[in-house]
Amino acid sequence: MSDILSSTVDFKPNKTLKQFAKEVSSGTALDIGIGGGRDALYLASIGYEVTTYDVSPQFSEKCNQTAKESNLNVKSAYSTLNEIDVSSESFDLITSAWILHSIKKSESDLLINKLIAGLKPGGMIILSLFSIEDPYFKSESETAEMVEENTFYSKERNSYMHYFSKDEILYHFKDLKLITLIEKLNLDTGHGSPHYHGIIEYVGTKDNPIKIYA
Repeated sequence: MSDILSSTVDFKPNKTLKQFAKEVSSGTALDIGIGGGRDALYLASIGYEVTTYDVSPQFSEKCNQTAKESNLNVKSAYSTLNEIDVSSESFDLITSAWILHSIKKSESDLLINKLIAGLKPGGMIILSLFSIEDPYFKSESETAEMVEENTFYSKERNSYMHYFSKDEILYHFKDLKLITLIEKLNLDTGHGSPHYHGIIEYVGTKDNPIKIYA
């Protein structure tokens, strides 16, 4: 097992996901960009039937293996973000953490629209995203090529990097019921030297909003 795979498999589920997922009646869930499967496996453990996609076949295979060994209902497949197909109103919960930044803004716009359309009435979407408050946004602005609004192409990574703004997220999800939208700096100790990322965490529901208790 690679170092990166072993580091993601053992992570605890996303705190925001764990906080809100139980507020939705267990049903079908979609997880985009699973890494080692921490969120998908958690959702399955609390009763969801989980479909997942990842850009790494290795991650998808490992998630399927772990789910089978643990008798959890998870089906994971490899897909690029642009090729993901989401059927209309097919999921009670949709989540994605730290992956939507890796395509251009125009492409993430299309994917987010797919995710919104894929929510059942009353369904919830939970996203964790890199924001324009990330310290790397400034350095990318100075060293990398901007190809679209807040989207850079990094020759070093050979990939795109898009940084989201709160206004962008509010516009995308204007037709959903806002549950929480938090922008903050988060200390990352998972790889390399400890460093900060600017992040946005968004939670919203489609139609028939659920009641969240304080």
